[in-house]
Amino acid sequence: MVVGEDGASWLRAAVALCVMYWLLLSYPLTLALTCLGTLLITVLIYLKRLLRARECPARLTCRDSALARHVGAHCPTFRHILRLPAWARNCHVQSCLGLLACRQGAHFAREYLQLHDGGLLALDWAVGSQYVSPAHPLLLLLPDLTGSAVQLSALCCQALTLGMRAVVINRRGQAGSIVSTPKLPGYGDTSDLREVIGYLQRTHQRAALCAVGVGTGGDALLSYLGQFGSSARLSAAVCISPSYNAADTLHGLPTPYLQLYLSHLKQAVLSNAQVFGPLVQRARGAWSVKEFDQKVVSTCAGYNDLEDFWEDNEPLREADEVSAPVLCVSSLDDPVCRPQHIPYDLFRALPNFFLLTLPHGGHAGFRQGLGGLSWAEAAAMDFVQAMLSFQPCTCYVANGVHVATQTNDLLDWTPDPLTLDLVTLEPEDTSRLPRTLPAEWHG
Repeated sequence: MVVGEDGASWLRAAVALCVMYWLLLSYPLTLALTCLGTLLITVLIYLKRLLRARECPARLTCRDSALARHVGAHCPTFRHILRLPAWARNCHVQSCLGLLACRQGAHFAREYLQLHDGGLLALDWAVGSQYVSPAHPLLLLLPDLTGSAVQLSALCCQALTLGMRAVVINRRGQAGSIVSTPKLPGYGDTSDLREVIGYLQRTHQRAALCAVGVGTGGDALLSYLGQFGSSARLSAAVCISPSYNAADTLHGLPTPYLQLYLSHLKQAVLSNAQVFGPLVQRARGAWSVKEFDQKVVSTCAGYNDLEDFWEDNEPLREADEVSAPVLCVSSLDDPVCRPQHIPYDLFRALPNFFLLTLPHGGHAGFRQGLGGLSWAEAAAMDFVQAMLSFQPCTCYVANGVHVATQTNDLLDWTPDPLTLDLVTLEPEDTSRLPRTLPAEWHG
């Protein structure tokens, strides 16, 4: 019979108790020692259970496909168990560890990008000692509302180690950046992100672009992917602790998180009073995120009705238009983004959406210690690398006949352009195509 660790502990305790009671019956003078020993064993067993790390296995929810099988085979972190130390089991402790993450050896160089409306956006580039080719991937990082490049420095270091470049895209007024126009973008406003990605694509034409968003950064990323669909220009995207339903989440925040988010929003306005003008008094009079959105953010965006503003800023308003592979990582004890907002049916229906849920981890926490890469960040890097290595076949079909699998195969054959269709398939799906042409066409 195999006895587990807990069973073995209780078995040893039972044997010890039997021995003690036998001694008690044989030698009445050992009563005090017997009681003391029983109490000591009980305390030791309790402390052992209390101090043991909590194991949190991850659960992947997605639609079965070749892409899903590729993800399962190339993302080892998904199979690793998150082990939370005894002192960091609480969801609020985990959330604080995510907020208070210190710089992990990364250094940043700030660049300001001037937008079409005259506004300025701060881009913090991670500076590494190793040479990175212009053709290497570029990782875009979108921090949470209260975050900055410092909280994402471990992720930047990991990207540099893997031969990628990394840049942190700050919101207007975030992380001490300069504000030149009276505008604060909504949580689902994609106009600034669209300009930044267009700029990065022009300046890094040979590099594949991937993105990781944390918290409200993940909401903006989901909104962008849905709004621009196949023209989003991203090869992969990861959202850590997104809200899925930003309006209900931000308007129902627990008091400590409400005050934290509200103080960051107000600071962006009050520290640039000469730019925002009359909106400063409105910001001072706001005592909730909803009130701040109504008095400041929606007004800056030109909305008269708050419901219309939130309807146009919902992260998943156009989820069925998303074409890039997306991984979302959520904790079921997240005190900010509640688990009842997770749209499981969406992840089961759409082939390019993947959901990782863990029973514990807090809001953007998932920390197994004080420093280093979090479990969610390691999973994000695995997913990005897996998507960059996944190359579907490009097959050409003319008049219902498979004529080529690679673009270069068409150089020696020029069919009627009206009868040529471009079909993108997974590698194993090409066997189902009709192959009536000579074998030399297929290599």
